[in-house]
Amino acid sequence: MMGDFVEISKVDLEGSRQFLKRFVGPGKAGTHRVLDCGSGIGRVTKGVFLPVFEKLEMA
Repeated sequence: MMGDFVEISKVDLEGSRQFLKRFVGPGKAGTHRVLDCGSGIGRVTKGVFLPVFEKLEMA
């Protein structure tokens, strides 16, 4: 939970992007679609998933 945080630091988003790179990319999982099962305030959806994946579903 992010509590009352309205803005999330760029460092936090970059950490999430670096974590994702371990699993997605050439020779790994593809970037055609992603399922965001923890849809919350949209931090990961907007800052990490949308720039990488072609299609996104939120649950």
